[in-house]
Amino acid sequence: MAEEEQDFKVLPTFRPDKALNIDAPGFKEWLNRLEKASGLQVASYKELVAALKNRVEFFHDNGCRLSDHALDVLRYKAGNAETLENIFRKRLAEEELSADEITVYRTELLVQLIAFYREKNWTMQLHMHAYRNNNTSQLKLLGPDTGFDALNDQPITEALAKLLDRAESDQGLPKTILYSLNPKDYLVILTLMGCFQQETPGKIQLGSGWWFNDTRGGMRQQLSLFAEQSLLANFVGMLTDSRSFLSYTRHEYFRRVLCELIGEWVERGEAPDDPVLLGQMVEDISYNNAAGYFGF
Repeated sequence: MAEEEQDFKVLPTFRPDKALNIDAPGFKEWLNRLEKASGLQVASYKELVAALKNRVEFFHDNGCRLSDHALDVLRYKAGNAETLENIFRKRLAEEELSADEITVYRTELLVQLIAFYREKNWTMQLHMHAYRNNNTSQLKLLGPDTGFDALNDQPITEALAKLLDRAESDQGLPKTILYSLNPKDYLVILTLMGCFQQETPGKIQLGSGWWFNDTRGGMRQQLSLFAEQSLLANFVGMLTDSRSFLSYTRHEYFRRVLCELIGEWVERGEAPDDPVLLGQMVEDISYNNAAGYFGF
């Protein structure tokens, strides 16, 4: 297809997981790559923040309007600038960090990134509660992300509430989509969402059924709970959590599931038998809401 005939764009998403994973074995090597990409020295926490801001600017200039974070375990612990510098220096010196130090670093860096997203009017996505690399023999043989991950069932309410409240109090939350791999978290997320809805219709969203949940049953569960606890008409719809163009067909599958579920509501008298009204809602969920929400 000639470039002038293309009527779509593929835009980048900002995914700074390696910045947050200070305890990961390859953290220092990643810092070297960050220095090369940003053209800035990263020998302190303050310099790390400056380099990440540089990358946010670069991504924004190249069409990025969304960030994405994998928060497999969500914890919250606040810290000050001196503490953060000490933690960063310890990591550069290959000293072992405590669980509390790791949590403070991740909390404060994420809060700082949220401020950047708010400034740029980006949408923040938090993907929570995967439990990864469970089969160590296969991990050694094949590496990560090869099919040996599962659901996490750690607590989520207190840490998520504190994170959202901190961001809202500091600089205001950006538009935010909250995903959990564990469906038991849906009601927690939906009720917390309601505490921070302002400015933009559906500003805080429960993300679509993801990974193990992007099945017919998983999509129906997410849609039903969204409709019960929020306003389904504001939903931005399905995501494609994949690097494969072949996976884009799941959007068609989602639309069929959405129409099936709404049709059942109509048959039971739980939604109006109004094809124009409901057709517009389906169209909005399938495309219009996302187009307006993300601002592409």
